[in-house]
Amino acid sequence: MQTIKASREVDHMTSIRKGSNTKSKSTNKVPHPKTEDIALRAYYKAEARGYEPGHEIQDWLDAEAEITREIKEK
Repeated sequence: MQTIKASREVDHMTSIRKGSNTKSKSTNKVPHPKTEDIALRAYYKAEARGYEPGHEIQDWLDAEAEITREIKEK
């Protein structure tokens, strides 16, 4: 029973990620950047800083904001 419930939750999250949930879609909203793109940009920020610990969350937030801004400019 647990496996079926977990499988349904994964299916639901996959459909949301793919944008099949049309109720929440709006034509004037900016698409959210992909997690992989944010992670890569945050990694490069950490690399440029010499991987100094303690900045992981700020790197992520900065990367997400930068990518979102770039998407809006397109």
